[in-house]
Amino acid sequence: MNKDKTEIQSIIANFCLMDDDFAKKCFESECGLAKLILEVILERSCEAIKESHTQVWIENPGRKSLCLDVQIQDEQCTIYNIELQQDRRGAGRKRARYHASILDANQLGKGESTECLNDVYVIFISKHDVIGQGKASYHINRTIAETGEDFEDGSHIIYVNGSYRGDDPFGKLMHDLHCKNPDEMYYEEIARITRYYKENKEGNEKMCRAMEEFEQRAIQKGIVVGKKEGITEIVKRMLASKNFTFEQISQLAGITTNDIHKIAQDENTTDLTFA
Repeated sequence: MNKDKTEIQSIIANFCLMDDDFAKKCFESECGLAKLILEVILERSCEAIKESHTQVWIENPGRKSLCLDVQIQDEQCTIYNIELQQDRRGAGRKRARYHASILDANQLGKGESTECLNDVYVIFISKHDVIGQGKASYHINRTIAETGEDFEDGSHIIYVNGSYRGDDPFGKLMHDLHCKNPDEMYYEEIARITRYYKENKEGNEKMCRAMEEFEQRAIQKGIVVGKKEGITEIVKRMLASKNFTFEQISQLAGITTNDIHKIAQDENTTDLTFA
Protein backbone atom coordinates (compact mmCIF):
# COMPACT_ATOMS: atom_id res chain seq x y z
CA MET A 1 0.00 0.00 0.00
CA ASN A 2 1.26 3.48 -0.85
CA LYS A 3 0.14 5.09 2.40
CA ASP A 4 2.10 4.57 5.63
CA LYS A 5 0.43 3.24 8.78
CA THR A 6 0.12 6.66 10.45
CA GLU A 7 -1.69 8.04 7.44
CA ILE A 8 -3.99 5.03 7.28
CA GLN A 9 -4.91 5.40 10.96
CA SER A 10 -5.61 9.09 10.44
CA ILE A 11 -7.96 8.30 7.55
CA ILE A 12 -9.79 5.63 9.58
CA ALA A 13 -10.15 7.99 12.56
CA ASN A 14 -11.90 10.51 10.31
CA PHE A 15 -14.31 8.02 8.78
CA CYS A 16 -18.05 8.13 9.43
CA LEU A 17 -20.81 5.86 8.15
CA MET A 18 -21.50 8.20 5.24
CA ASP A 19 -18.06 7.28 3.82
CA ASP A 20 -18.25 4.42 1.32
CA ASP A 21 -15.15 2.54 2.47
CA PHE A 22 -16.19 2.56 6.12
CA ALA A 23 -19.86 1.84 5.45
CA LYS A 24 -18.93 -1.19 3.35
CA LYS A 25 -17.20 -2.92 6.26
CA CYS A 26 -19.86 -1.94 8.80
CA PHE A 27 -22.86 -3.05 6.78
CA GLU A 28 -21.40 -6.26 5.41
CA SER A 29 -20.77 -7.68 8.87
CA GLU A 30 -23.65 -6.26 10.91
CA CYS A 31 -27.29 -7.12 10.18
CA GLY A 32 -28.20 -5.32 13.41
CA LEU A 33 -26.95 -2.05 11.95
CA ALA A 34 -29.11 -2.48 8.84
CA LYS A 35 -32.16 -3.34 10.95
CA LEU A 36 -31.71 -0.29 13.18
CA ILE A 37 -31.42 2.12 10.24
CA LEU A 38 -34.45 0.62 8.48
CA GLU A 39 -36.59 0.80 11.61
CA VAL A 40 -35.79 4.47 12.17
CA ILE A 41 -36.36 5.42 8.52
CA LEU A 42 -39.55 3.35 8.10
CA GLU A 43 -40.78 4.29 11.60
CA ARG A 44 -41.85 0.74 12.36
CA SER A 45 -40.47 -2.58 13.51
CA CYS A 46 -38.82 -4.58 10.75
CA GLU A 47 -38.57 -8.28 10.13
CA ALA A 48 -35.29 -9.98 10.99
CA ILE A 49 -32.62 -9.29 8.39
CA LYS A 50 -31.74 -12.36 6.36
CA GLU A 51 -28.99 -10.85 4.21
CA SER A 52 -26.97 -7.62 4.13
CA HIS A 53 -24.48 -7.10 1.31
CA THR A 54 -22.43 -4.11 0.19
CA GLN A 55 -21.12 -2.97 -3.20
CA VAL A 56 -23.53 -5.31 -4.98
CA TRP A 57 -22.88 -5.34 -8.73
CA ILE A 58 -25.98 -5.97 -10.87
CA GLU A 59 -25.08 -6.73 -14.46
CA ASN A 60 -27.44 -5.48 -17.16
CA PRO A 61 -25.98 -6.83 -20.44
CA GLY A 62 -25.95 -4.27 -23.22
CA ARG A 63 -27.37 -1.61 -20.91
CA LYS A 64 -26.29 0.43 -17.88
CA SER A 65 -25.34 -1.82 -14.96
CA LEU A 66 -25.50 -0.82 -11.29
CA CYS A 67 -23.37 -1.06 -8.17
CA LEU A 68 -25.54 -0.80 -5.05
CA ASP A 69 -24.04 0.60 -1.84
CA VAL A 70 -26.10 -1.71 0.38
CA GLN A 71 -28.65 -4.39 -0.47
CA ILE A 72 -30.69 -5.93 2.33
CA GLN A 73 -33.31 -8.66 2.36
CA ASP A 74 -35.50 -9.46 5.34
CA GLU A 75 -37.25 -12.69 6.35
CA GLN A 76 -40.30 -11.72 4.26
CA CYS A 77 -38.02 -11.31 1.21
CA THR A 78 -38.60 -7.56 1.04
CA ILE A 79 -35.63 -5.98 -0.73
CA TYR A 80 -34.02 -2.75 0.49
CA ASN A 81 -31.38 -0.75 -1.35
CA ILE A 82 -29.66 1.92 0.76
CA GLU A 83 -27.55 4.49 -1.08
CA LEU A 84 -25.30 6.81 0.94
CA GLN A 85 -24.74 10.04 -0.98
CA GLN A 86 -22.33 12.86 -0.15
CA ASP A 87 -23.16 14.70 -3.38
CA ARG A 88 -26.75 15.63 -4.26
CA ARG A 89 -25.98 14.94 -7.94
CA GLY A 90 -25.80 11.22 -7.13
CA ALA A 91 -29.35 11.14 -5.78
CA GLY A 92 -31.37 12.20 -8.81
CA ARG A 93 -35.02 11.20 -9.01
CA LYS A 94 -34.58 9.21 -12.20
CA ARG A 95 -31.64 7.40 -10.68
CA ALA A 96 -33.91 6.24 -7.86
CA ARG A 97 -36.42 5.09 -10.47
CA TYR A 98 -33.70 3.17 -12.33
CA HIS A 99 -32.51 1.46 -9.15
CA ALA A 100 -36.06 0.28 -8.43
CA SER A 101 -36.52 -0.97 -12.00
CA ILE A 102 -33.26 -2.96 -11.95
CA LEU A 103 -34.11 -4.53 -8.59
CA ASP A 104 -37.51 -5.56 -9.98
CA ALA A 105 -36.07 -6.92 -13.22
CA ASN A 106 -33.55 -9.10 -11.36
CA GLN A 107 -36.11 -10.77 -9.09
CA LEU A 108 -37.91 -13.00 -11.57
CA GLY A 109 -36.69 -16.02 -13.46
CA LYS A 110 -37.90 -16.99 -16.90
CA GLY A 111 -41.59 -17.88 -16.83
CA GLU A 112 -42.23 -16.53 -13.32
CA SER A 113 -45.33 -14.42 -12.79
CA THR A 114 -44.92 -10.72 -12.06
CA GLU A 115 -47.25 -11.31 -9.11
CA CYS A 116 -44.25 -12.99 -7.45
CA LEU A 117 -42.40 -9.68 -7.23
CA ASN A 118 -41.37 -8.80 -3.68
CA ASP A 119 -41.68 -5.29 -2.27
CA VAL A 120 -38.71 -3.03 -3.03
CA TYR A 121 -37.50 0.00 -1.09
CA VAL A 122 -34.90 2.31 -2.63
CA ILE A 123 -33.59 4.59 0.12
CA PHE A 124 -31.27 7.52 -0.61
CA ILE A 125 -29.60 8.95 2.50
CA SER A 126 -28.04 12.18 1.27
CA LYS A 127 -25.78 14.67 3.01
CA HIS A 128 -28.08 17.45 1.80
CA ASP A 129 -31.83 17.95 1.63
CA VAL A 130 -32.26 16.79 -1.98
CA ILE A 131 -36.02 17.46 -2.13
CA GLY A 132 -35.54 20.80 -0.41
CA GLN A 133 -38.67 21.03 1.75
CA GLY A 134 -36.98 20.83 5.16
CA LYS A 135 -38.48 17.46 6.09
CA ALA A 136 -36.58 14.63 7.76
CA SER A 137 -37.60 12.23 5.00
CA TYR A 138 -39.75 11.99 1.91
CA HIS A 139 -41.72 8.84 1.06
CA ILE A 140 -42.57 8.47 -2.63
CA ASN A 141 -45.24 5.93 -3.59
CA ARG A 142 -47.42 5.63 -6.67
CA THR A 143 -51.00 6.84 -6.21
CA ILE A 144 -54.18 6.80 -8.30
CA ALA A 145 -54.51 10.43 -9.45
CA GLU A 146 -58.31 10.46 -9.56
CA THR A 147 -58.83 9.08 -6.06
CA GLY A 148 -55.59 9.82 -4.20
CA GLU A 149 -55.45 6.18 -3.12
CA ASP A 150 -52.20 4.26 -2.84
CA PHE A 151 -51.62 2.13 -5.94
CA GLU A 152 -50.00 -0.53 -3.71
CA ASP A 153 -47.64 -2.02 -6.27
CA GLY A 154 -44.94 -2.67 -3.67
CA SER A 155 -42.47 -0.11 -5.04
CA HIS A 156 -41.21 2.54 -2.61
CA ILE A 157 -38.65 5.34 -2.90
CA ILE A 158 -37.49 7.22 0.20
CA TYR A 159 -35.23 10.26 0.36
CA VAL A 160 -33.64 10.92 3.74
CA ASN A 161 -32.43 14.41 4.56
CA GLY A 162 -28.96 13.90 6.02
CA SER A 163 -28.76 17.51 7.20
CA TYR A 164 -31.78 17.07 9.50
CA ARG A 165 -30.87 17.33 13.21
CA GLY A 166 -34.19 17.32 15.06
CA ASP A 167 -34.44 15.99 18.62
CA ASP A 168 -36.09 12.76 17.47
CA PRO A 169 -35.00 9.31 16.22
CA PHE A 170 -34.39 10.67 12.70
CA GLY A 171 -32.26 13.56 13.89
CA LYS A 172 -30.23 11.31 16.18
CA LEU A 173 -29.68 8.79 13.39
CA MET A 174 -28.50 11.48 10.98
CA HIS A 175 -26.15 12.79 13.66
CA ASP A 176 -24.68 9.33 14.22
CA LEU A 177 -24.24 8.58 10.51
CA HIS A 178 -22.14 11.74 10.16
CA CYS A 179 -20.36 11.40 13.51
CA LYS A 180 -16.71 10.27 13.70
CA ASN A 181 -16.47 9.74 17.48
CA PRO A 182 -18.41 6.74 18.89
CA ASP A 183 -18.44 8.38 22.34
CA GLU A 184 -20.64 11.14 20.93
CA MET A 185 -23.22 8.86 19.32
CA TYR A 186 -26.82 8.30 20.42
CA TYR A 187 -27.33 4.75 19.14
CA GLU A 188 -25.26 2.09 20.87
CA GLU A 189 -25.42 -0.22 17.84
CA ILE A 190 -23.75 2.39 15.64
CA ALA A 191 -21.25 3.35 18.36
CA ARG A 192 -20.32 -0.29 18.92
CA ILE A 193 -19.55 -1.11 15.29
CA THR A 194 -17.74 2.21 14.79
CA ARG A 195 -15.63 1.60 17.88
CA TYR A 196 -14.83 -1.93 16.70
CA TYR A 197 -13.28 -0.78 13.42
CA LYS A 198 -11.60 2.30 14.84
CA GLU A 199 -10.40 1.22 18.31
CA ASN A 200 -10.45 -2.58 18.55
CA LYS A 201 -7.17 -4.13 17.36
CA GLU A 202 -8.83 -6.95 15.39
CA GLY A 203 -11.41 -4.66 13.78
CA ASN A 204 -8.83 -1.99 13.00
CA GLU A 205 -6.62 -4.52 11.22
CA LYS A 206 -9.61 -5.65 9.15
CA MET A 207 -10.29 -2.05 8.20
CA CYS A 208 -6.65 -1.52 7.20
CA ARG A 209 -6.72 -4.62 5.00
CA ALA A 210 -9.98 -3.47 3.45
CA MET A 211 -8.43 -0.12 2.60
CA GLU A 212 -5.57 -1.89 0.84
CA GLU A 213 -8.12 -3.83 -1.22
CA PHE A 214 -10.07 -0.64 -1.97
CA GLU A 215 -6.91 1.05 -3.21
CA GLN A 216 -5.98 -1.87 -5.45
CA ARG A 217 -9.47 -1.94 -6.95
CA ALA A 218 -9.31 1.81 -7.53
CA ILE A 219 -6.02 1.38 -9.39
CA GLN A 220 -7.50 -1.38 -11.56
CA LYS A 221 -10.60 0.72 -12.22
CA GLY A 222 -8.36 3.60 -13.29
CA ILE A 223 -6.58 1.32 -15.76
CA VAL A 224 -9.90 0.15 -17.22
CA VAL A 225 -11.28 3.70 -17.46
CA GLY A 226 -8.07 4.85 -19.12
CA LYS A 227 -8.36 2.03 -21.64
CA LYS A 228 -11.95 2.97 -22.44
CA GLU A 229 -11.06 6.66 -22.82
CA GLY A 230 -8.25 5.73 -25.20
CA ILE A 231 -10.57 3.56 -27.30
CA THR A 232 -13.13 6.37 -27.39
CA GLU A 233 -10.58 8.77 -28.90
CA ILE A 234 -9.50 6.20 -31.50
CA VAL A 235 -13.11 5.54 -32.50
CA LYS A 236 -13.76 9.29 -32.82
CA ARG A 237 -10.82 9.60 -35.22
CA MET A 238 -12.02 6.62 -37.27
CA LEU A 239 -15.51 8.12 -37.48
CA ALA A 240 -14.09 11.50 -38.49
CA SER A 241 -12.08 9.90 -41.31
CA LYS A 242 -15.30 8.46 -42.82
CA ASN A 243 -13.26 5.55 -44.16
CA PHE A 244 -14.78 2.88 -41.89
CA THR A 245 -18.24 1.42 -41.40
CA PHE A 246 -19.58 0.94 -37.87
CA GLU A 247 -19.11 -2.81 -38.26
CA GLN A 248 -15.47 -2.37 -39.25
CA ILE A 249 -14.83 -0.04 -36.31
CA SER A 250 -16.50 -2.56 -33.99
CA GLN A 251 -14.14 -5.31 -35.14
CA LEU A 252 -11.03 -3.13 -34.92
CA ALA A 253 -11.81 -1.40 -31.60
CA GLY A 254 -13.38 -4.40 -29.90
CA ILE A 255 -16.56 -2.64 -28.76
CA THR A 256 -20.19 -3.01 -29.78
CA THR A 257 -21.80 -1.06 -32.61
CA ASN A 258 -24.28 0.29 -30.05
CA ASP A 259 -21.41 2.00 -28.19
CA ILE A 260 -20.02 3.31 -31.45
CA HIS A 261 -23.39 5.00 -32.02
CA LYS A 262 -23.04 6.55 -28.52
CA ILE A 263 -19.59 7.88 -29.36
CA ALA A 264 -20.84 9.23 -32.69
CA GLN A 265 -23.56 11.11 -30.80
CA ASP A 266 -21.01 12.25 -28.19
CA GLU A 267 -22.92 10.59 -25.33
CA ASN A 268 -21.55 9.27 -22.02
CA THR A 269 -19.36 6.25 -22.79
CA THR A 270 -18.10 5.23 -19.33
CA ASP A 271 -19.98 1.92 -19.68
CA LEU A 272 -18.51 0.71 -22.98
CA THR A 273 -19.38 -2.90 -23.70
CA PHE A 274 -16.47 -4.77 -25.25
CA ALA A 275 -17.52 -7.03 -28.11
